[in-house]
Amino acid sequence: MADDYLVATNILGEESSDWKKLCQNRKVIAEFKRQLDEHAAKNKLLKVEMPGKIHLCDEVWTSESGLLTEALKLKRRPLQEKYEDIISDLYQNHRSGDHK
Repeated sequence: MADDYLVATNILGEESSDWKKLCQNRKVIAEFKRQLDEHAAKNKLLKVEMPGKIHLCDEVWTSESGLLTEALKLKRRPLQEKYEDIISDLYQNHRSGDHK
């Protein structure tokens, strides 16, 4: 999938309903995005290197879940398959002007 901007995910690392609520909270998402933008600006990243939208994931990624290797490296294919709908939605909402 070739798209014209990046998206980012962030894992909070706790499995509870409170974390799930935080990950869905628009103010929390906006603050994460603001901090990412600030960090990108400080490091002089190009616009195409900066995430256009982000998704905060409340699931812990582990080797047991099949999303990381034993060396804790990302398994890109399983991650892409698991989050395919979320990734597509991030790109679709960006194109349609919905900047949640």
